[in-house]
Amino acid sequence: MLLLALFGLSRDFLPEVKAATDIIGTVLPTICRATGLPDGLPVVAGTSDMAASILGSGVYETGVVSDSTGTSTLLTVVSPDPQPVAGVNNLHLANRAWGVFTILDSGGDAMRWARLAFHDNALSYAEIAAMAERAPAGSGGLVFLPYLSGERNAARRNARAQFFGLTRRHRAGDLHRAVIEGSAFGARRCLDDLRAATGPIGQLIASGGGSRSDFVLTIKASIYDLPILRTADAENGIIGCAMVGGLGLGAFADTAEAVRRCVRYDKEIKPNPAWRDRYAKLFGVFVDLYRLGVPFYDRLDEIEGQAETIAN
Repeated sequence: MLLLALFGLSRDFLPEVKAATDIIGTVLPTICRATGLPDGLPVVAGTSDMAASILGSGVYETGVVSDSTGTSTLLTVVSPDPQPVAGVNNLHLANRAWGVFTILDSGGDAMRWARLAFHDNALSYAEIAAMAERAPAGSGGLVFLPYLSGERNAARRNARAQFFGLTRRHRAGDLHRAVIEGSAFGARRCLDDLRAATGPIGQLIASGGGSRSDFVLTIKASIYDLPILRTADAENGIIGCAMVGGLGLGAFADTAEAVRRCVRYDKEIKPNPAWRDRYAKLFGVFVDLYRLGVPFYDRLDEIEGQAETIAN
């Protein structure tokens, strides 16, 4: 309302708010003729790609969390109401609920960076994962902070990545495993922010390209200290869009039926007890490294700024 007043606009200027499944019209006759679609085909309001993917993963009930990992790791918990808490964001979902979410920019991108930096992309992701799997849990005391692109969803947007604990005995497999573990530690920080904002987590469902590896998900489950249920289908956004359309046309009685009929799960990945205990200790190191490194981010920015001034 404040923005409307500032720009001298009335409420009538804004369109009516619709639910994702509401029918808002039909396909235009000219489009039907050009595409062969049937006349009068209904159109629903639809939703964002993120909300469609969350619904297509079967995440719609309060307390259930979505871990969607591609380039980033996006963690979303379903809540009946938005949560105005620092460090989390709120998005209305495709069903009548809110998604309270956080994001780790380099959730999956850290592994992509390591493949390029260490091997010039000569090795496949499967080969890199195999190297990492041969390394011990905890990577021989090596900890990686994954903030290769800063930290968009926090106060320290100029955060840096780092390896800590590197010794002469470490090999490429240790470094790759530390990168995977470090990304999971970073996501665990995000998960803890969600817990603080919304309360206990009922179930965690993983989707996206970063969920396809049992090894990676076992690391995550052990660091999160939660079992992780994985979707069977990779393209959850497409499934979510189909569910939204079906709900709008009355093909499903409700969201629960749509999920039951459309969403498939592959398997549940459980924490490895031996890894979990070690990771719990290393997570404390990870958190302290981040906290103690904060002053150096600003100092590096200052040095880099001075270097740019001299170069120009």
